[in-house]
Amino acid sequence: MSRTVLIAGGSLCGLMIGAILARDGWNVRVYERVPGGIESRGAGIATHPKLFEAFRRAGAKVDDSMGMPLVGRTAFNRTGEEICHYAFHQMLSPWSILYRRLRDALPADCYRLGSDVVDVTDSEDGVTFHFQDGSEVSGDIAIGADGIWSRVREKLNPAAVPGYSGYVAWRGLIDESKLEADFAERYAPLHSFYVERNEQFILYAINGSDDSLEVGRRRFGFLWYRAADEEKELPDLLTGTDGVRNPHSVPPPNIQPRHIARIKGLAEELLPPQFAEVVRRTAQPFLQPIFDLVSDRVAFRSTVLLGDAAFVARPHVGAGVMKAACDALALADALQKTPAVQSALRVYQDARIKDGAALVERARYLGGYLEGNKRRGPEAAVLSAEEVIRESGRG
Repeated sequence: MSRTVLIAGGSLCGLMIGAILARDGWNVRVYERVPGGIESRGAGIATHPKLFEAFRRAGAKVDDSMGMPLVGRTAFNRTGEEICHYAFHQMLSPWSILYRRLRDALPADCYRLGSDVVDVTDSEDGVTFHFQDGSEVSGDIAIGADGIWSRVREKLNPAAVPGYSGYVAWRGLIDESKLEADFAERYAPLHSFYVERNEQFILYAINGSDDSLEVGRRRFGFLWYRAADEEKELPDLLTGTDGVRNPHSVPPPNIQPRHIARIKGLAEELLPPQFAEVVRRTAQPFLQPIFDLVSDRVAFRSTVLLGDAAFVARPHVGAGVMKAACDALALADALQKTPAVQSALRVYQDARIKDGAALVERARYLGGYLEGNKRRGPEAAVLSAEEVIRESGRG
């Protein structure tokens, strides 16, 4: 008789471990809080060999059409001139493609949308999920793959709370067709950077909204890190057009227009002209406050945490989804090799907790100079453009 695993979170991490365990013979149930529209989340994802390994083990399709091949990273100065280049081949994939391929790999009857896990009863004999609608379900083990603000982690390790870094990221996507043809020809093959104190801007190309990689049908994305004081600026940025102060993020349509206007004005003042043009033409930039978290434990009685529910690393390492893949592979291996559930979860924790902490610390190093007023003690030196383009997004 197969054992049952309950998974909170139906994003990439939950889908990865769910599809892998389903192929390993587990009775898998994945519960996603959002009732629909999850496929539209996210922007560009830096891929790594471990991600492809996890996809293949999950039975998900891996091929050249899943992302934009980049040939290197180039840094530019304020006037828009190239100052250094680092040849580094990497594929950038849209979140939506990764989601669909993993969703296709998971048996349809395993996945439940609109199922909000609000509590967990964890014991040596199994685990129970309690849902917002009052229903509950029990299984042999549970996996918290429910992201940075994990309800599962909150219930089992309430002291582990993500901390604000002192800066935010403005992000955006724009169709290639809205930019000049020579712009796309110059920048589509590159990861492009601009580095300055309290600022970092990254430009990249990904598949079009129809997944196309054809010239003229792709999209450009940007990621613009800016210091934002936790008390003086962040509350206003997180207050939507409805006047409601959001705790962690604002739905893009609810971002106040004056914040959009300000960021576009600042782009003209602060960024190289080619990057400022992308920000100016982007219809709906969105905001991502940057948090991180080092957990002291990720395994409990019959429950375990994976992905951002376990450790949260700032995006500079480009390894959020890669870490989820490594977590999924490590947990699946532990469950295969160690029949006793509690022992297997401890094996997983021993295998992943050191690497998770190291990844967070590496990301803190890469983003330390962006922290603005949050820093205590000596101010972090601005990293050189050469170091940024060599070390960012490599996991």
